[in-house]
Amino acid sequence: RIRINLLTQRGRSDIAKRVKELSLPIEINWNDLVELVCNEVIERARQGEPVQELWTPDDVKPPTYLLHPLIVQHYPNVIFGDPGSWKSSIAVVLSQILLLPWQDNPMGLKPLERSVKCLFLDWETDADTIRWQLKMLQKGIEPEIPLFLPYRRCDQPLASDLEQIEQHVADTKAEVIIIDSLGLAAGGELKETQSPLTFYAALRKLNTTALILAHNPKDRETKTRSIYGNQFFTAGARNVWELRKNQETGSDELDIALFHRKPPPFSKLHIPLGFKVKFDNENGKMNILHRDPKNVTEFLEQMGTRQRIRELLKTGKLSPSEIAESLDISKANARKTIFDLKNRGELIKDNEGKYGLLSKET
Repeated sequence: RIRINLLTQRGRSDIAKRVKELSLPIEINWNDLVELVCNEVIERARQGEPVQELWTPDDVKPPTYLLHPLIVQHYPNVIFGDPGSWKSSIAVVLSQILLLPWQDNPMGLKPLERSVKCLFLDWETDADTIRWQLKMLQKGIEPEIPLFLPYRRCDQPLASDLEQIEQHVADTKAEVIIIDSLGLAAGGELKETQSPLTFYAALRKLNTTALILAHNPKDRETKTRSIYGNQFFTAGARNVWELRKNQETGSDELDIALFHRKPPPFSKLHIPLGFKVKFDNENGKMNILHRDPKNVTEFLEQMGTRQRIRELLKTGKLSPSEIAESLDISKANARKTIFDLKNRGELIKDNEGKYGLLSKET
């Protein structure tokens, strides 16, 4: 396998020279034949995809979720978060929910009825780490069953390694590629426009579903954060989730929340998802449980103002000023949100000008 520039005369001459050296028992004008083949290849490459006529028959369906609500088929799906926020580990868990398929998974995610295989493309860790995470997850599943994940260690940007990765996708029959992580897979200067444009162009050539793990900027105190680097990293993604972790020092438990930051174009923002992970290091085992993110103070602060007001008013009636002070928001923001909730039939105002929940539903 060699790389040849078909646009140059030297490249074409090299091809003709190589095939002449094969000493085939027939006489062929290789220069003319190579010239013809190169021109045809270049012409087809420049044509791109053919035009399709799109109609609206009665049986037209929305795009398919391979794993609702995190992974949409044929889309670039991104989970981003702080370093060490459990991104790689949760990707391993999601791969097995897809593979089994694990219908009654404790995370409440909805896989297809059939098995979906993933290919883990790793720019950050190693095979032993991923294998250990699989083993810990396996011991936490009852009944215990063997787990499996095709894995490849990567050291070049996706665009430079595209042909090989495309072959691995075909060989493993993977329907989802997990990219860990975006910065190293993209390569180049991440804050410049060219890096995301090159990455998404290469990803589009693969024509597959992607779960992309990414980092966020260093400012960890900002309530609404984004993918690190140029804005086109977010623009090119079609379904974006932020992962946050909360863990006490020395604790064998951690809380995880996923916040929907960018919905697919056919859907709306999904409510936050929450999980608790318990580690049994002595037995090399981990268990995953459902956990309402509203029950973790650090996660509640990341939710929208409406939800925060709902949760606050569960403790009793409050005035707009008291609500604004408790949530550290402006009085104007508090009043506007209260007005919206009242119009939605969720709040009631008493004679003292305080607001309370009309019902206990959230």
